[in-house]
Amino acid sequence: MFTLFNLFVSVYTLIATIGFWTARWIIQQYDKAPSYSYVDSTQQYVYSYDDDGDNAGTGTGNSSSSSGNGDEHDQKLQTKLQEYKGPNPFTIRKLSRYERCKIYVCCVTGIALIRFSMFIALLFCGYLISLPINLNVVHKGSLLHAFIVRCIRRCIGGVLFLFAFYFVDETDSRSKPAAAATAAAPDDDSKPIRVIVCNHCTIFDGVVLLWRTNGVIAAKQELSKVPIVGSIMNALQTVWIDRSGKQGKEYAKQQIIAAINDFDAPPLIIFPQGTCSNIHTITSFRTGAYLPKQKILEISLDWTRNTNCDLSFVADLHTLAHFIHVACCQFINYCHLDIYNEHAPSKAERENINLFAHNSRKMVLRSLNRYNVNPSLPIVATNHSYSDFCLLRKAYSSNANFNTTNILMDDIISTLQLRTTTITYLAEIFSSFDVNKSGFIEFDEFCSAFDQDANNPSKNMQHFFRMLTTSEHSDRIGFTEFLVAVATCFVDDKLEDAVKIMFNANHSETDERYMVKEMVLHTYDKHCVPDVHHGHSMEKFVADIFGDREQLSFDEFYRNVIEQKYGFMVQHYLQTIITMRLKIKLTNEDFVLHGNRVHVNPLTELMRSTSVQSVDMNLN
Repeated sequence: MFTLFNLFVSVYTLIATIGFWTARWIIQQYDKAPSYSYVDSTQQYVYSYDDDGDNAGTGTGNSSSSSGNGDEHDQKLQTKLQEYKGPNPFTIRKLSRYERCKIYVCCVTGIALIRFSMFIALLFCGYLISLPINLNVVHKGSLLHAFIVRCIRRCIGGVLFLFAFYFVDETDSRSKPAAAATAAAPDDDSKPIRVIVCNHCTIFDGVVLLWRTNGVIAAKQELSKVPIVGSIMNALQTVWIDRSGKQGKEYAKQQIIAAINDFDAPPLIIFPQGTCSNIHTITSFRTGAYLPKQKILEISLDWTRNTNCDLSFVADLHTLAHFIHVACCQFINYCHLDIYNEHAPSKAERENINLFAHNSRKMVLRSLNRYNVNPSLPIVATNHSYSDFCLLRKAYSSNANFNTTNILMDDIISTLQLRTTTITYLAEIFSSFDVNKSGFIEFDEFCSAFDQDANNPSKNMQHFFRMLTTSEHSDRIGFTEFLVAVATCFVDDKLEDAVKIMFNANHSETDERYMVKEMVLHTYDKHCVPDVHHGHSMEKFVADIFGDREQLSFDEFYRNVIEQKYGFMVQHYLQTIITMRLKIKLTNEDFVLHGNRVHVNPLTELMRSTSVQSVDMNLN
């Protein structure tokens, strides 16, 4: 008896010790997370939204089409990205002292270990049950196939119970019950619901919907590679969405349309947000679920009753174990599921898919706020997307002070016509110039990029830097200003700003009101390989613009460029002298626009696929 007691004490001591260090490790992982991932539990968001919950504080600044005044040629560029001041949807609350103590208690007492062990056992059980389907032993549509799927869904319900979801509140706010999916495809209005859309906040969203509905999930392709879980989801006829690359997005759309139009398959569960946001926000709805223009079922999942623990999953897949472990340490978890609305698209929504998705998000948001337990902190909509999270993560990984929460990817795309992958690429370039890791490019770093001495810079370099600096600070360049400067060198409707940059890079040292003819040729010929561009050499460009004059004012230079349609030569000049010097390599594929609205210097386009040569530039 004494020996058994000693054995029990020894085993429990081992479990308690492992549990203690596990709890400490989990808490440390939360504390090491990026600073943008957390807000204080008492913090209230500051935002400005309209009655429908749409962001009213975001927008884009447009470049003016009128020419500037000669005495204002050295001011800042006209094109600006409006600063976003709303809530960041990719934040979660920090672990409170209560939560930290609870994690230690559950880990030391072995509660978390028991739950996690049973969770693994249920997963393995589901994996074994799914093997006949994954090995193609059981045919889809057979009675045995339906039985296996039902057993897997029972295991899913068991998983929720293990994670303290002892019951999931469910309400049906529809005026009419949803029609069940049938094998036949009736005409138009009588068609069954083939799409279920829902907000996405936690790793349990899909689990809850798989358990409480008869739908199948549309999930990111990356999840299919997760051991065991990927096999189980595959057996449940998950539609794997591959969003990588331009062709991948088009293929993903076709996948979704095909799955929705397959009336022999279960309804398709789609999270239009494309990624998780915190429980107090709902990000943009992508249009994939709405492409077939069919009636959809809108469901909301409200998690606000979890007042102590924030289950929002706004991180990478490699942190999934941390979130699962914290969920294992909860005494009880709450979730409210509301079947809110059957949404048949109107004529306007059929003609405009973006409007369909926009109105659908309004419905989900309205349902969320109806059951929000904290009215003082309403759930709000933002214009963020998965691309914003990718940019935020990329920026932080290169520099902890490089913060992109004040800009929106959609604003950048609509204003500067840059693709999402291009913006991420430019974030890497920006970070490489930020030597002191301040999150900004300061004057000494800017001069270093152009091989100039910051202690003895030319006046032209000082003017050039001042044009690009932030509105609040004249001694540094932010990422938004950097993006504007790069796009200005390529996009046609930013021509006035491009002319302004070229003018300030070549104006007279004695009289800043004038641009010097000789200096343009001197800078270009000294640092660039002579070439003929579209049948126009730089010498011909200068001769046509200046004529028999040696210098021009800004208004004169801008007017001559417009009248003689030489905008492409200004862009050619800037791309060759500036972007190549900064090793920024863009092609036509880096822009949303093509053809006559974007001009790419063939030299920089060639450099995209080859090594970058060193091009000196001494703006003097």
